[in-house]
Amino acid sequence: RGLVEVRDDIATVDIDTDALATIGKWSPWSRDKHLPVIKTAAEHGMDAFLFDFYFIEDSERELNIKDIDFENDTTANQIKERFPDPDNDLATAAENAGNIFFAQSFKPKTKAQAADSVKKRTEVMDRRLSLMKEKNYFRMVPENEREKYSTIFSAYNIEAPVDVLIEKSAGVYFFQSEPDPDGLQRRFPLLVLYGDRLFPAASLAMALRHYKVSFDSVEIEPGKYLRFDINPELDDFGRSEIHIPINEKGQMVVNWA
Repeated sequence: RGLVEVRDDIATVDIDTDALATIGKWSPWSRDKHLPVIKTAAEHGMDAFLFDFYFIEDSERELNIKDIDFENDTTANQIKERFPDPDNDLATAAENAGNIFFAQSFKPKTKAQAADSVKKRTEVMDRRLSLMKEKNYFRMVPENEREKYSTIFSAYNIEAPVDVLIEKSAGVYFFQSEPDPDGLQRRFPLLVLYGDRLFPAASLAMALRHYKVSFDSVEIEPGKYLRFDINPELDDFGRSEIHIPINEKGQMVVNWA
C-alpha cells in the first residue's frame, strides 16, 4: 500500500508534559481548566470538538475563603458570586460554543453474557439515559430488527456524563474499541448495542454532524456496510454517499496513516 494522505482539518489536542508542567498533575484537572479550549473551539468555528475523557461524577463546589471580600459587599452576595460551579460553567461554555461533544463509557459484554442482558441501572443513570433519548443521541432498535443487530459490539453497562453536560452539549458518544486477540487495534466499532438502544461512535457522530445527516437515516447492514447519503457540496470529493464496510460487530478496519 502506498502512502495515505493525512487530512489537515482534523487534529488532536494532547495533554503533554508542557501542559502538566504549566497546569499541574492530572488528578484529574478541575473542570474550569477545560474552559479555554472550549472557547477556542467556538472562536474557530470547528465542526466539533470531542473530549476523550469522562465527566461522569458531579464536581464538588469548593470556596476559598480568601476570595470573599467581607468589607466591600455582603457576605451572602460574595458567596453567591464567588462560589465556583464547575459543571454549570463547563456546560454553559459548551452550550455557547455549540460544537462540544462529551464522552460516555460502556462496559462491553463477555461471551458468557446474553445478547440482551444489561446491568440494572441506578436512578441517576436512568435519568441521564432519558436525557440522551430526548436529544436523539441514540436510536431504538425495533423488536422485529433485534435479531439483525444481535452481532453488533454490545455492552451491559453504561456510564454517561452529568446531566447538565448532556443537556448543553452537541452530543454524547463513545470512543472505546475492542482489540484483536493479539492486542492490536485493527478495527474500530462504529456502533454499540446497549439493550435495545443503538449508539454511534464519536467518530461516526462527528462525520454525521459534518455532513448534516441524522443517525436515524443511516443504513446499517451488519457484516456488510454502513452507509448514508450526503450533499456533494459538503464533501471534498463531491461524493453523494458515504459507504463504509463493516464486519458483523459493526467494526470498520482502521486505515492507519
